[in-house]
Amino acid sequence: MQTSVVGQIEKKTQKRLVRLFRDTLGYAYLGNWIDRENNRNVEPDLLRSCPQGCICNLN
Repeated sequence: MQTSVVGQIEKKTQKRLVRLFRDTLGYAYLGNWIDRENNRNVEPDLLRSCPQGCICNLN
């Protein structure tokens, strides 16, 4: 299956955002979960395991 032009642009945008969050903002990249069973946009277990304030620490 060939990726559409829109799909190619979307993948480039996603890669730029991953670099921004990982390299500039210090977030851990957990990889591409596209084929992961029960894949969701929000992973409640990961959010619950994170200490309060670790998502955004502006100090």
